Amino acid sequence: MKAVEMNDGEILLRRGLLSEARLLVDAVQCSYPEMERYLPWASVGYDLEAAREFLSFAREEERTARGLHLSVFHLASGELIGGVGLMMRSHAGHAELGYWLRTDFSGRGYTTDASALLLDYGFSRLGLRRVFLTCDVANKGSRRVAEKLGMRREGRLREYLVHEDRPRDHWHYAILAHEFKR
Repeated sequence: MKAVEMNDGEILLRRGLLSEARLLVDAVQCSYPEMERYLPWASVGYDLEAAREFLSFAREEERTARGLHLSVFHLASGELIGGVGLMMRSHAGHAELGYWLRTDFSGRGYTTDASALLLDYGFSRLGLRRVFLTCDVANKGSRRVAEKLGMRREGRLREYLVHEDRPRDHWHYAILAHEFKR
């Protein structure tokens, strides 16, 4: 399996290693109070076992071409600061984009930059035609990232996910290959 790696001079995207499970736990734990509002998997209980399961899952998704989940590293500090992924969908040429970033690194454009690198790879190397994402309607940061990427809001998904024991509405954003500008 050929390693996928990309960077823009400030951040590096690459497959996370099982040996980096502790780094992943630390990154999630330092930001879980903010992330848990929108991401059901980000909780105070996120531990080494959960991190190892995710890293194994990500490797299998890549091996079977069902997804590409990459860790985001800050080049200057070497720290693991987040993750970005493409989950392939049953429609040929379609994928869902997902991302998260440590709170202490937010507001610097790293989520947008990591997502743009991955979109460029998805459209140019994987032959994707359409990429979409969903985000909780209350998640202003995620909406900003989608809009900076040039994604169009296509609608509101009512009661899309149940989180914290209540149904939550989500925005649905998408971008087509010919619309994407790096």
